[in-house]
Amino acid sequence: MKKVLLLGLVLSISVFFSGCFAKPKITKEGAKEIFASFFPKEVAEVEVVGENLKIILKNKVIFDKGKSQLKEEAKESLNKVIDVYVSKILPAYLNSSIVIEGYADSDGSEKYNLNLSEKRAESVVSYLSTKSLGIYIDTSKLSAKGYGEKNPRVENSSKANKAINRRVELVFKGIKN
Repeated sequence: MKKVLLLGLVLSISVFFSGCFAKPKITKEGAKEIFASFFPKEVAEVEVVGENLKIILKNKVIFDKGKSQLKEEAKESLNKVIDVYVSKILPAYLNSSIVIEGYADSDGSEKYNLNLSEKRAESVVSYLSTKSLGIYIDTSKLSAKGYGEKNPRVENSSKANKAINRRVELVFKGIKN
């Protein structure tokens, strides 16, 4: 009888603690909706792309022409992305990682733009590493990739459009259904 009571107590405690500490279930679509609820469409576009969740910051200018230093308004948006990720998404996906993809407009040579886009992505990784993100996620799970002028969001036909193409995209990997 004591063994049965003890077993029942152990099972009750384990069920209680597993309920308290279990990872919340969030699908990719759920994660997309969480991010979208914090960002107006004018500020960020949130997409599910295959196994990944992608956030494209839509600040008017994230980088000045030919520069890889983040503008202040981009830092504000990045801070908000990371706050939402750490508080709402990361608890469900502790093994997730973030790839920062950098892009450039079409001004300059292809080689120059590829190098510039890599510096832009690295600039964001560096910024995120110095923020509180390093406390919550191993910074080895942050990586940078430059794509140069490939994959423009809009045609590089005007000064305003080129500013849109000077961007970074945050790709959250490991968020699965």
